[in-house]
Amino acid sequence: MINGFVVEINKAINQMQLVALFLNQELPDGVTIRIPNADYDYKALSLLASTKGFRGSGINTEQELEITIHNGARTETHITMFLPEKEILIDGVSSYLVVNIPADSNVIFQLMPVL
Repeated sequence: MINGFVVEINKAINQMQLVALFLNQELPDGVTIRIPNADYDYKALSLLASTKGFRGSGINTEQELEITIHNGARTETHITMFLPEKEILIDGVSSYLVVNIPADSNVIFQLMPVL
């Protein structure tokens, strides 16, 4: 499993948008994701999610966001900037994250590494 990462989500649409991260599907129109300081683009990272999986110890964002954690049939939603000590597993199929992105915004999102 890959351990933590940072993504930058850019949205050029003038409305709120739900963005499923690392689910095996295309991003919504007007949404782009960049992986700063990494050799991977978003498609490559999504492929890694489904083949190797990701594991994090929490979430950190630069602004308060609505984040839904899907883990199989179980989901939980948090409205927060910081969700420490929360084990998060991502497999790109049934375990993934959905982030509600505000209109015309750029968001830095970090799945914190497991130490």
